[in-house]
Amino acid sequence: MSIDAAAPEASVGVVCNAALLELVPCYDSIMSGKQGVGSVGAPPPDPRCCKAMEELMLTPKCLCFAASTADGFDEREVLDLPAACNLNVQPGQFCNGIPIPTSLDG
Repeated sequence: MSIDAAAPEASVGVVCNAALLELVPCYDSIMSGKQGVGSVGAPPPDPRCCKAMEELMLTPKCLCFAASTADGFDEREVLDLPAACNLNVQPGQFCNGIPIPTSLDG
């Protein structure tokens, strides 16, 4: 399933605008180092961040919206967070052509 957030509809922005706030607890997890979220040596995401990712995964288009529009966040790192939190990610989901990983096992 491909979710196109490149040109979000106005309704997606209205419905998902609060999704940007969901990323606030993830700031430290994303900015924790140069290794990248979930990579060897990177600290695990904060539990509050994982709870936020769990909420965002209920509406994957909102995860895409948040990942593509949040200032200061790398889109790929945001999309890595559900897998870094060991959340169940349905295979074959994409945001702007970027796959949402099902795991970070390389």
